[in-house]
Amino acid sequence: MTKRTTAWMILLVLAAAFLGTGAAEAAATVEEWAAAIEARDAGMARAGSLRSELLSEAGKASPIERWRRMVRGEGTPEALAADALALVEELFPAGDPSRWDEVRGFWLPADVPVALAALDAVFHGAAALLLMGGDRAPWLARSLVESLAASDRARTVAFRTAPAEVRSLLEVLAEQAPPPPVGGWPSGTALGRLPFAHGVSGWITETRATMENMTFLNASGVPVGGGGIYAWDRKRGRLYRVLDDEQRRLWLFHDD
Repeated sequence: MTKRTTAWMILLVLAAAFLGTGAAEAAATVEEWAAAIEARDAGMARAGSLRSELLSEAGKASPIERWRRMVRGEGTPEALAADALALVEELFPAGDPSRWDEVRGFWLPADVPVALAALDAVFHGAAALLLMGGDRAPWLARSLVESLAASDRARTVAFRTAPAEVRSLLEVLAEQAPPPPVGGWPSGTALGRLPFAHGVSGWITETRATMENMTFLNASGVPVGGGGIYAWDRKRGRLYRVLDDEQRRLWLFHDD
């Protein structure tokens, strides 16, 4: 039994005593927790070797090429997972999805926001891993998603309002790689479909984007509150440049 598991057991016993839980019930709860934590630790340990194997098979490609193959589903689950893991390594600082707040920029000339493409790498990668089967792939999928969920901003953007496929993926993860019996994924509503990222495709006024509840992105392609340089229509899966006052006057004049 690991020190971590022992610590959890002590906390549970103390909590049971404080809440007046019966001894037998407390013991059963402690055993369930211990088994779940041990299973998670063992699964995560196995996931590391699979990650190394898939990364060695990823081959050479530009990040946007990997992203396009991944979101189009071009390849076997193993190939898609390898592309996704390579993207995670390339896009997140130190390959750590919990550092999503630090991801920024665009892939030019397509104007694809890197921060949103990084979310695709995590969730498309997790989906491909779940299709692979075996006793390592689900835990590697869980490690990606769990790490991303450690970012407060990612929890808001990618979990509390998530594409329908993400909500389904989280349910499958809970079955194939169950967490300890506490907490869980952030709850929220389903909106739009994968992928998160899209290239810029047209212009929109800030007023219209606000009225249609679009998400604004700043000049670094990062979702922000209030107004922004870009407007992300999550429901329809489109990304627009926001017209500033001068551009709007020129646009209206041309339209006349």
